[in-house]
Amino acid sequence: MSENKSEMFGYATLLQEVKETDPNTGLLTRTHLYKELLRELARCDRYGTKLSLMSLRLVGSGYEIDNSEISNIIEELGNELAACVRSVDYAARWSDNEFLVVLPETDADGARLFADKVKISVAQILQRDNVDLRAQIEVDDWEKGDDMNSVLSKVGL
Repeated sequence: MSENKSEMFGYATLLQEVKETDPNTGLLTRTHLYKELLRELARCDRYGTKLSLMSLRLVGSGYEIDNSEISNIIEELGNELAACVRSVDYAARWSDNEFLVVLPETDADGARLFADKVKISVAQILQRDNVDLRAQIEVDDWEKGDDMNSVLSKVGL
């Protein structure tokens, strides 16, 4: 019986992991990041801590992006974002071709430095894969009174 419980616990853990991570990138899902961002915003409200966000959107030259053709790029971008973030940061695949990074305890200047680092890495990936895409990156920080919608709209989401 204990073996069955252990096996069931393993399946439950696996299901939770699948629910929280994007299968193509290994990053958090939008739903899971939303929960974490709510928690971080409450912390900022209560303690006045700093919080910045960075969004990254892949855009094509006047045409709709076919995600099946760029799935390897999406995977590479996920790996790169995961490598760039600190252990306290949150990186997620927000939609098919959008990513969001939450940077707790980071002011706007720190977020811009992070974005510059990401921008260089992304440009190298896109150039190496020789695709007609570019990355739009937006950065902003939390200010007293910002709620979920306002902080996300600051970075174009």
